[in-house]
Amino acid sequence: MTKYFRVLLVCFPLAWALAITSSTIVGRSGATEAPTGFDGLTNGHILQSDFNAARLTFEERDDITKGLGPVYNAQSCAECHQTPVTGGVSQVTELRAGHFDGHNFVPHPGGSLINDRATDASIQEHVLPGNEVTTLRTSLNTLGDGFVEAIDDQTLIDISNSQPAGMRGLVIEVPISEATPGVTRVGRFGWKGQHASLLSFASDAYLNEQGIANRFNLVENT
Repeated sequence: MTKYFRVLLVCFPLAWALAITSSTIVGRSGATEAPTGFDGLTNGHILQSDFNAARLTFEERDDITKGLGPVYNAQSCAECHQTPVTGGVSQVTELRAGHFDGHNFVPHPGGSLINDRATDASIQEHVLPGNEVTTLRTSLNTLGDGFVEAIDDQTLIDISNSQPAGMRGLVIEVPISEATPGVTRVGRFGWKGQHASLLSFASDAYLNEQGIANRFNLVENT
């Protein structure tokens, strides 16, 4: 099995299981509310047996033979998404670091993410001197992300435009990893809204959280 397909199967199968067509979820004439609750049950768009199979894949633990590392935060998607059920938020945090030069934030060498774990103790990451800006972040809930992906761009733009100017949400257009180069879409996933599709976000998380390179992120973190 290629790593590209492992990204599809491992990183966000629960979110994909919730995805249905945007015309059903959001239309210009109105919207249907997505179901809520944390019960580990299918929302009815796929069979419960298929949902359970996706959940088990989401919980699968990777090791070095499957590409884990050299630096990473978790061995499975569920390690960071399991509260109160598989696919939910996290009870653990990850560390970001860098330096403020008086005008701009300068990411830590190798990137602002400081991975907690490594396949060998000699390459364990630590915050280097001179990187005084640090913060902790928790993983976000993935349940229902299929519905978020199905929202039409114009709906998000209209919501932003309807907000008071002083608190208006920022709409950004970002590339889509699996799309034709140059194609963009309104960002909606990640702490900075830096991804517009679940596949793009899953690819990013697979590399940066589990250290597993894949079709859209070919270079290992070191």
